[in-house]
Amino acid sequence: IVDGMTIEWEQAKEVTISVDGNQSSIWTTEKLVKNILEEANIEVTEHDVVSAGLETEVGADNKIDIQKAFQLTLVDGLEERQVWSTSTTVANFLKQQEIHLGEFDRVSKEMESVITPNEKIAVVRVEKVTDVVEESVDFAVEKKNDSSLLKGEEKIVTEGKKGKVERTYNVVKENGEVVSKKVAVEKVLEEPTKKVV
Repeated sequence: IVDGMTIEWEQAKEVTISVDGNQSSIWTTEKLVKNILEEANIEVTEHDVVSAGLETEVGADNKIDIQKAFQLTLVDGLEERQVWSTSTTVANFLKQQEIHLGEFDRVSKEMESVITPNEKIAVVRVEKVTDVVEESVDFAVEKKNDSSLLKGEEKIVTEGKKGKVERTYNVVKENGEVVSKKVAVEKVLEEPTKKVV
């Protein structure tokens, strides 16, 4: 120590770093979050969630919380893709991915269950539609005995004619494929004419 020397003293502070709930501490004089994490040898990716911005100063509580991201598969209808997420509920995950569910859509996992790495979350797109179809109805055939004809001979007395019916179906589609089709209403448009032989 010599005359006129300036001594600068910077007090270190203890910073608690939590990574997916696992806590560790570091004594540091660094203030920026990114510098503190670098000093602690903790790498973060663009997909990880950090409680404070990397370019900001650590908060007054001297705590940094990190949630590490992992990959999982998201199937939306027929579209399948790999996505990144942190540990959260299925409901929050779908919100993050901007997946909007229709009235009848369903998800392969419970909405409140927590997602895990390499999991597959499938959204089944369910559509309920009404289909009105005009269909033909077969005619009946009636056979009568006639003593004026030789045995084995036949003669058509009345030609048969198919009828018409209008059927209203309630159709359920899953990801565009029909899984259920039930008749809701049936209306006879034209009665069939019986064929008499």
